[in-house]
Amino acid sequence: MSYEGHEQHLCKNGHLWVEPYSYGDPIDPCLVCKEPSVWCNSVSDTNCDSFGEILSWVTLILTPEVVETCNLGHRHIMQPATYRQPNEAELEALRHYWDGEKWIPLSTLKV
Repeated sequence: MSYEGHEQHLCKNGHLWVEPYSYGDPIDPCLVCKEPSVWCNSVSDTNCDSFGEILSWVTLILTPEVVETCNLGHRHIMQPATYRQPNEAELEALRHYWDGEKWIPLSTLKV
């Protein structure tokens, strides 16, 4: 039996990044500040349903990203957004899975 997935991470400074599931290998540090991950949401892609994916981080934003447009019209992130860790109730409400047609909240699954 195999497992495929990815992880959504937050560092202590609130930067968000996504990386492939590491099977216990050390994870990469934050791409912005090089701090280690202090929070992780594991997402299973084994059945191609992204089980547990957090789609929207809007309710967890501490500071929004700062974007500037250069003279060529390209948008550049000058400062990335920062986020807070969700509590258990928020995490339950934020996690979803793909049913092949639409995203479904995990909270609607009957246990």
